[in-house]
Amino acid sequence: MAEWSSRSRQRTSKKRTYELRGRVRCGICERKMEGAARHKEVKYYRCNARTLVPESATALAHPPQIYLREDLVTPAINRWIGELFGPLNRQVTIDLLLAADDSSARRDEHVAQLRERVAAADVVMGRLQRALDAGWDLVALREQCNAAVAEKRAAETAITQVPPEAVVMSREELEGYVAVPGRITRWSIQPGQQKSR
Repeated sequence: MAEWSSRSRQRTSKKRTYELRGRVRCGICERKMEGAARHKEVKYYRCNARTLVPESATALAHPPQIYLREDLVTPAINRWIGELFGPLNRQVTIDLLLAADDSSARRDEHVAQLRERVAAADVVMGRLQRALDAGWDLVALREQCNAAVAEKRAAETAITQVPPEAVVMSREELEGYVAVPGRITRWSIQPGQQKSR
């Protein structure tokens, strides 16, 4: 008996993958629903009213818990994806995908914002240098100077870490990509797979 009780007890838990993580929102409060396992392996998305502002209109309209079972909703999503890329809707879907691809514009905007931060830090550093040249005490300006230098370095480092411009697919490439048999099936959600993330 002593031997049994001295053994180390370890809980083994499987890492669950929630295929719709971050994509499911509550229809009442519009917050993202969180993954929650119930009844052993059945995966749900849950919205808990306990975290809402008490006595707010949303809290009063919200049940204490809302659960959405993943394995019951994914077949409908898979049918919808299949319909989007089916023969009747494929061209419209491709048009929408091409129109929505703004990745290069977002990248350029991000780099421009980072360059503005570098320029603003340069302006501050120039003012501080002029103040020093006019006889201001270095000790009094040290904190501002260090903050400007740190801001400039952070922005310059961030610029070097921006990924290169994404390769945008042409209409012909996208049409060829979705025309390959079985490719859309691979995009489907496969509930119950155990993957580590």
